[in-house]
Amino acid sequence: MLLAKVIDLLEQDYRQIYPDDKPLIEGGFENILKELMKFS
Repeated sequence: MLLAKVIDLLEQDYRQIYPDDKPLIEGGFENILKELMKFS
């Protein structure tokens, strides 16, 4: 979970520099991981 949060923060920094680029995952890695853990 911590790694997903770090990736989201890195992507947030990247998006500040390149605001026109499309996000890698809509909603962020941390939210996707939380959704996946619900089904486990």
